[in-house]
Amino acid sequence: MAKQALEGTRINAFGMDPKSLIIVGLDTKDGAEHPLCDPESNHLPVDEAMVQSILVDGVIEPVVVTKNDTGACLVDGRSRVRACRRANEILVAKGSDPILCPTIVRKGEDLDLMGVMFSANEIRRIDNPITRARRAQRYITAGRTEAGAAQKFGVTVQAVRMWTRVLGLPKPMVQAIEEGKIGITHGDRLARLEGAEQEAEFQRLLTSGGSVADMDRRGRTPKGEKGEKGEGSGDSKVGDEERLPRPPVSVLRKLVAAIEEGEASGIEPAAIQMLRWITGEIRPRNVKGLIQGLRSIGAIEEDEE
Repeated sequence: MAKQALEGTRINAFGMDPKSLIIVGLDTKDGAEHPLCDPESNHLPVDEAMVQSILVDGVIEPVVVTKNDTGACLVDGRSRVRACRRANEILVAKGSDPILCPTIVRKGEDLDLMGVMFSANEIRRIDNPITRARRAQRYITAGRTEAGAAQKFGVTVQAVRMWTRVLGLPKPMVQAIEEGKIGITHGDRLARLEGAEQEAEFQRLLTSGGSVADMDRRGRTPKGEKGEKGEGSGDSKVGDEERLPRPPVSVLRKLVAAIEEGEASGIEPAAIQMLRWITGEIRPRNVKGLIQGLRSIGAIEEDEE
């Protein structure tokens, strides 16, 4: 008996024609009500770089399917299957043999497999906040708990609840978050407001590029105005040394949102608090040692905080 190449348990994978693998909602008429339909992924353009990679090396990572009455329905691997289909069109046109997709079968209820599908997407981190929020809401609506959704998406229950609040905002506000014009934590703030107050804050956030507090309220130069040397935005010089461009407040806000949602790791708690002060989330007194440090360099008066 021949010795197997590696120690371990063999896992069966099948070489499948990508056309025979069913992408629910793309190859079928099912909508978002089907647990294995992923409308956001289905409407993404085919990744041409992936097509070229498959033409050279084939499909390296197996896709995951479940077998039901319809056939082999995809759980994970939509982008790979669609790219493989495109690659095979090119190969067949040249008279070459098509490429097969390595395929693993996963058993389970559709709702459990929905969780597998979302977990795989989370590992790749391709989603914008609204897409993630919609997927989490679908998972909960289908019968899972907030805690279960939090576990699948690698965030806290509080983050899942925030997503739910944000999805209840008017469509223009949700769209602004989806397009990256304002952060999802801004959206959470808007969700706690009503009527004219909510709309006024939304317009202010759009105008200020998503900053939580105006620059002049934090003792800095308001947007669009010039201050003293070294206090404006963009590139500047301090003495003979060139200062690097400052990160936009919108970038800092995204970093804070990523930290809150568990997407950024390795940042010390003190640094997180400092970021929240810089972006207007909290007062200086809430950052340990900041007031003392600011006073020691004469940045604020003794009675300020």
